[in-house]
Amino acid sequence: AIHSDVNATASLYVLLIGVSLGVALSIRRTRWAWLSAAAMLFGGMTLTGSGAAAIAVVVVLAAAAVRWMVSVGSRRRMIVGALALSVLVIGAIAFMRTARSASSLEMRAGFTQTSLRMIEARPGFGVGVGRYYSLSALVLSPRLSWLYTRENAHDYFLQTAAELGLSGLTVFVCLMGTVLWPAITRAWLGRAEGLTGGCVAGALAYLVTALSGHPFLVPETVIPFWIVIGLLVGLTVGSADRTARPPWAAIAVAGALVLTAPLRAEPPRMHFSPADEGFGGPQTDVAGRPFRTAGVISSVFVGPAVTAVEIPVRLTATNRDASTSVVAWVVTSSSRSETRVGHDWTTLRLPLPGAEILLHSQRIDLLVAEEGRPATAPALDVGQIRIAEARP
Repeated sequence: AIHSDVNATASLYVLLIGVSLGVALSIRRTRWAWLSAAAMLFGGMTLTGSGAAAIAVVVVLAAAAVRWMVSVGSRRRMIVGALALSVLVIGAIAFMRTARSASSLEMRAGFTQTSLRMIEARPGFGVGVGRYYSLSALVLSPRLSWLYTRENAHDYFLQTAAELGLSGLTVFVCLMGTVLWPAITRAWLGRAEGLTGGCVAGALAYLVTALSGHPFLVPETVIPFWIVIGLLVGLTVGSADRTARPPWAAIAVAGALVLTAPLRAEPPRMHFSPADEGFGGPQTDVAGRPFRTAGVISSVFVGPAVTAVEIPVRLTATNRDASTSVVAWVVTSSSRSETRVGHDWTTLRLPLPGAEILLHSQRIDLLVAEEGRPATAPALDVGQIRIAEARP
């Protein structure tokens, strides 16, 4: 039990599998001990059930198979390598088509949309280091907000782009490329020793898992990664490179970016369209009351100083067959409750805690259920929201 985040733990396992195999190839005296360690790490990876780690292993093995096919001159061996590569690709496709994988991909699509909203709010320099988690409460889709309230991006590259902007993502990618590209080139040309090849394979697998997770946010898993990166630098950088002059241009650009920090102090603001909130278009009932039809899960946003709101709700006209319905709500993780609603207007009075520091809105999520089961279609009309109390 390294960490409760099983996906991040799986990222660590694939990293150390590569390192263990690299040491096994380099040191014959203790080869069996390192191979045993790699086998145990692989067993631990399978126990995590991480699909991202499994895909990362397939990607690295596929790259190794292509490298082996290119290097060998025997036609028979090339056929064997092509067959092995085909098995890996078919296995990956079969895994992607499972119900579990389809559900995971659907969730990842929602998280990707969340990240793109943050990037759109401040594309150049991002919303701020470490602020993705708190700001996600305002930009998650209604369904993801109901399930998680707030969450990380499940894609560290997108999270870096959201927090540090496209400029920060560029720097991060350049850093990884500068460190890994010389080692990858040597391994591809067959000039790298076993340790270098193993560290490259493990580091690449770790980065692949970061495309659908956030292992960089877990210290127990990312510290070993940076140790391996440092080891690769020591293995691939020659003496001539160590004595090269400092990159003054890069230092000047970094200093200029630091000087722009005061210009980026205002908190970012994320905007939504009605479709993203889970509501239909505006309507009016026979009494002249304005309302909108809410989806199965919908979201309402109010100001940061509001401490109580009143929300009129009723069953939709198309839901006359149901005698009652249950409306459950969650208010920015502070409370969760439910109320039975009929065909007449019922006013829900919700106390609010006030927005957290640096958040410009508070979120109220509404979930509609029929007779204890989640509704399958829009079943609720929501009237005009009234602010009952607010701090001065």
